[in-house]
Amino acid sequence: MDENQRWGEAGVRPSAEAERTSRQRALPWIGDIGQRRLRDARVLIIGAGGIAAPAVQYLAGAGVGRLDLLDDDVIETSNLARQLLFTQADVGRPKAATLAAAAARLAPATRVEAHDVRLTAANTVEIIRVLAPDVVVDTTDDWATRFAIADACAECGVPLVWPSVIGTDAKLTVFTGRAGDPAIDDLVDRETVQRHPVSCAAQGVLGPVVGQVGAMAATEAIKLLVGAGRPLVGRVAVIDGLGATMREIPLVARRAAASVAEPGESAARPGDAGEAAGRRGPEWVRRARPAAGPSSTEQWGAWSPPRTGSVTRPIPLPSRAAAGELRSRLTTIGEMVAAPLGTVLVDVREPSAPALPWPPRGLELVELERAPLESLASAIDAGELPGSIERATRVVVACAFGPRARHAAAMLRAAGVPGVAVLDEGTAGLRTAGSDAPAAPTGGAVPRG
Repeated sequence: MDENQRWGEAGVRPSAEAERTSRQRALPWIGDIGQRRLRDARVLIIGAGGIAAPAVQYLAGAGVGRLDLLDDDVIETSNLARQLLFTQADVGRPKAATLAAAAARLAPATRVEAHDVRLTAANTVEIIRVLAPDVVVDTTDDWATRFAIADACAECGVPLVWPSVIGTDAKLTVFTGRAGDPAIDDLVDRETVQRHPVSCAAQGVLGPVVGQVGAMAATEAIKLLVGAGRPLVGRVAVIDGLGATMREIPLVARRAAASVAEPGESAARPGDAGEAAGRRGPEWVRRARPAAGPSSTEQWGAWSPPRTGSVTRPIPLPSRAAAGELRSRLTTIGEMVAAPLGTVLVDVREPSAPALPWPPRGLELVELERAPLESLASAIDAGELPGSIERATRVVVACAFGPRARHAAAMLRAAGVPGVAVLDEGTAGLRTAGSDAPAAPTGGAVPRG
């Protein structure tokens, strides 16, 4: 089937579709080849609610050839504040079919199929195999369904774009479905979230944050389909809508993290998952496809996307056992005051964090080393630790709330740095320290979770 026949089926002239996507094709990492890849691609969006609406809009607008929308729910009045492709007249209608009709109006050249189906652990793999998507976007809000989707994508080797919103907080990441890459169990604990579920109905949700995350999910899907940029593999974007901030936390497979911490084994390079994402994006569409035609990569050949900017290496997280051990190695400001000689305090907060007032009274003999977590990870990977850390007899790591400090301490220990501890009070405690700095406790620090 030639190009004219392909677009003729949708009632759209090739020249009209080319004009519609002209601004997007002007991007050097898309161009004509990337646009053809999008045209030949299939995306399965599971759930047809608030996150799905902007994701569908932007994927259809980008010229993705086929969108499958899967949801067995109907539109309710409470949906209308954030699911903005629905109107009051749509209340009671099927979500998937109504969203599909809206998407078809936006981009007539995109084939949009609605599926009024309820996913279960028993049918998810079969559905993914039958629909044969190049990327799956999970916009559901039920944990049993989310785990079923993630497990099925991993089994089928299909990349999964994974957004989540509660209240004004959101997360977004990408699971590749490849062995050795991070999976959903590296991000959340199944038993905990299923035993204590949280829902938008109970916790509330802010519509604009939902729209923001849906648009970001579409961007991740487009990057995966075109094979460009740096997808959120091995990284989690964390959005605080109320605080108007967005930050990134690292995510690696537990097995990879354990291999870093265990001597005698070949440790996984911390940057492998994230850096390889841009290189292997096009390979994700090389699977066998139904008889409808070859995949875009098979049709247009291999393509290496341009490197865009500097690459921040994903940071290895400690395994559960290592994290448990780390909690017993806390120290306090009082202990630092009592034994300051040879101590280096490593501030691993983000580069944008304000400088600490240094030195607080009582800590004049403690050396301060500013080493944001990402920079420290790169230094450890290159075997180039700051000289202050190499000279220190005791290293204390601090961040605002604890997680970054615990990750940094685990990396330093895995690199062979002795005497690493985490500052229990964090940098907030240092800001208030001074003449009132606490005396050294006689019984040592009390571990906290």
